[in-house]
Amino acid sequence: MKKWILIVAILSAAGVVGWQVGKNTQASSGSELLHYIPADTIYYFGGESNKELANFLSKFPLMGGYTPSQSQQMEEAFELFAGQDAASIKFFTHLIKQYVDTTDGTFGAFADFTGLARTGPFVLYSHGMAPVFRMKLANSDTLNQMLEQASTESGWQYEEVIIDQHKVRVWPLNEADKKATLQQLAITIVDNVVTATLLAASDDEATKKERLAMTKPEQSIAQSGEIEAIKKRYKYTDDFILFFNLQRIARGILWPEKNSFGQQIQQYFSSDITEVLKENTTEVCRQEYDQFISAIPRITAGYRSTQVNGESLDLSYHGILEIDHEFTTTHLQKMRGHIPQHTLKSDDKLFGLGIGFDVSNAPPALTALWNAFITTEFKCNTLVYAQNQVKQGNPALLAMATGLVQGIQGVGASLYSVKWEEGSDYPSDASALLSIAAKDPQTIVALTSMVPFLSSVSIPTDGTATDIVLPMMPPTIEIKAAIKGQHIVVYAGQQAQKVAESLANETLEPNGIYGLSANYRKFAEVLDNPISSFGQAGCIAQQEFIQLMDSSPMDFNFIMDAEKNGLSMFGDMTMSRPKLHDLNLVGEYSLQRLNESCKWEKAGNESVQQDGSGGYVEKDDAGKCELYKTGYKWRKTHNQIIMDTHMEKTRESCDDEWEDAQSQVYTCYLLNVSDKQFDCIYDAGTEDATLYRYTRK
Repeated sequence: MKKWILIVAILSAAGVVGWQVGKNTQASSGSELLHYIPADTIYYFGGESNKELANFLSKFPLMGGYTPSQSQQMEEAFELFAGQDAASIKFFTHLIKQYVDTTDGTFGAFADFTGLARTGPFVLYSHGMAPVFRMKLANSDTLNQMLEQASTESGWQYEEVIIDQHKVRVWPLNEADKKATLQQLAITIVDNVVTATLLAASDDEATKKERLAMTKPEQSIAQSGEIEAIKKRYKYTDDFILFFNLQRIARGILWPEKNSFGQQIQQYFSSDITEVLKENTTEVCRQEYDQFISAIPRITAGYRSTQVNGESLDLSYHGILEIDHEFTTTHLQKMRGHIPQHTLKSDDKLFGLGIGFDVSNAPPALTALWNAFITTEFKCNTLVYAQNQVKQGNPALLAMATGLVQGIQGVGASLYSVKWEEGSDYPSDASALLSIAAKDPQTIVALTSMVPFLSSVSIPTDGTATDIVLPMMPPTIEIKAAIKGQHIVVYAGQQAQKVAESLANETLEPNGIYGLSANYRKFAEVLDNPISSFGQAGCIAQQEFIQLMDSSPMDFNFIMDAEKNGLSMFGDMTMSRPKLHDLNLVGEYSLQRLNESCKWEKAGNESVQQDGSGGYVEKDDAGKCELYKTGYKWRKTHNQIIMDTHMEKTRESCDDEWEDAQSQVYTCYLLNVSDKQFDCIYDAGTEDATLYRYTRK
């Protein structure tokens, strides 16, 4: 069981390459791939990709980039798995390690490594229980060679079988249990499209051909029109669409005979499991469970627009948990409040967080939903028990708790900038804004007298700002409070002050329940200097975090809202091309070392030669003599420098004799590479990790 779950994860991860989405070059609903997907699939992930977006995203890291510590941990995991007896684990370990060691880890590199096409249709879906991944190939020879090499290196040999006149590679996952679950990984290439899926020995020939997309199902998703209906309902493009059908999953468990998912549960699992399900769930309970799940039938998501503008990509997305119950959606909508607009703008700040919650309407709406549940007549014992448990609570208590803050519509917080001086434990400057949206802000302001450290603060009603002194706040940061229109604002810094002033013209309109925005670019800028309070390990992690942010330069915002169709999430994202620097290592460098106090201290000098040799020299504090020197042979991968020393000498002082140290191999993980500078982490991911900064002379 564990093995085939691992394979499901691998197949799902393969679908990540489909993130290289494109414009409406060809209707996804018209894709030939859809005609091979069963209409009762329980999930779908797919779309079309085009050249413009594939080129733009080709230099983006596949999984958001990885840091040196993560690379080291990954290597340790590889070593651990490599020691396992399971050839299947060695197979996938080999593939991942080859990709990590020989490529730059980007989308484009993944396509070149696997032979998958950068453009065209891609789908990941379920055939009953089994996941199926299909995608167009750019080079079938590359994929074949990759699979052959992995099989040879791992010892996980496949059997080549002929199904419907096509060659299929089949790898065993569970030889011990011949009639159990999905115990075979199957990969085939037909008409330059690769299909990867799972098979069971109990599958008949017709099932295998259909799952391997050699024959079409009796009713396909193309015929049912489900994808087209989703696109039309939510205004999605052909670029990318996904759904999880919760109702089909539930019905497959409640009545296994009703869909292919349930039928395969019966086929692949022991009869004991299915019998237990039947015995522990009465028909009455099944009917009432089905009524509940019918009210939340599906989760869908997709892109509403994508546009490449030179060096940036603008993306609009949407997702929704569908709720097919008007009473519920109506009362959820009544809770919506006003998310302050400043929290939803991502290009001017580090992050923003907003909550829209109508304190006046929420308690009555929750009470109505509570009453609806406790007054429903259930016959299923499980639901009756749940109902009795819910009755012990009382949403009226919420009304009592919020009585003092009636009229509040929302709260928002935005952090625009923060600055640490090198070696300081506290920020020397910051710009931030906290706002409360209320129908009658003067009434809310009067409550500040109940807060101990604000009891002496008096906020004028005419919009004039007043100073506030907060405990534990650095004296260099001045905090002010004011009433601006229907907003109470507390802010620090000039940028936050300008935004606070603009709130005087922002009226209160229900616009959602929750909002978030973030800007990865600004995070990297803020953390440029090590923060001593983090400690050495924390400061090294801080520099790795900068690399992570720089590898995915983007800003985004999203809103969670209650709409007539359910609970939705939607927003926008802007991505910029990462600044990639092809490091020419040859040269002369001066080095700095990050010490235990998180300060950069002068280290030594290093020379890296074209012929593959190199050397490092470190002098005493006065610069009078050399105390440490080494010579080595070097080689570079895309993110590592490996130095094999042939000479290493050290001494305590200028008067001491040199002592030879044992030759060893050092591995430096590259970090934050630029034209004139880069960082190197030695012993990454360990307690002995050391960070050096190389600056080209």
